Amino acid sequence: MSDRLPPPASGPSLTPRAIAIGALAAVTFALATPYNDWQYTSSYLYCHFMPPGVTVLVLVLALGVNPLLGARRLRLGELAVITAMLLVLGGVVSSGLNRFFPQVIAGPAKLLTSTPELAPLAPANGDVVLPTRFFVGLPEHGPIRTDDAEYRYVVDGFNNGLVRGDLAVGHRTVVAWRSADGVTHRATACSGALAAGGGDDVLDLD
Repeated sequence: MSDRLPPPASGPSLTPRAIAIGALAAVTFALATPYNDWQYTSSYLYCHFMPPGVTVLVLVLALGVNPLLGARRLRLGELAVITAMLLVLGGVVSSGLNRFFPQVIAGPAKLLTSTPELAPLAPANGDVVLPTRFFVGLPEHGPIRTDDAEYRYVVDGFNNGLVRGDLAVGHRTVVAWRSADGVTHRATACSGALAAGGGDDVLDLD
């Protein structure tokens, strides 16, 4: 008598349990990937054409967990649905949108001020010759101000990392205080152009 399990019954692949398992795994990977890839600079969970994180999870699910489910084990199509959900997620949270899109919107302001060949696109005494609203750090009018606090915070902070100084209150620090009448107030401390155009909820550090 053979000990091999009978083949699973045929049926649809896009089942509620496949979607539920795929969604649970996707949420777990969505939360873990940014910490693993950038906070702790470990090996990317999604890397090249065979993402190690997804590969290990699918192998454990297919070879370790699935045989224990007996007649209720996941069909091949259901495993494919779970795998597809995880692979699509990788294009958002890892080596895809979340990895390259911030570089696209924060990169031009840095490159235009550090690459001599691009100087005609960012004249020192004129407007930037680019659609400025698509990128951060590019003013609608006038030259790029690399000495502005917002530029240093957003553009330099993304490309070079934020510099931690000795100031108790720095640019974009949220400050809270209580007035004499007992009311608690909150405002964002800013410098440069952002402070000049701010309202009552902005504290001018200049």
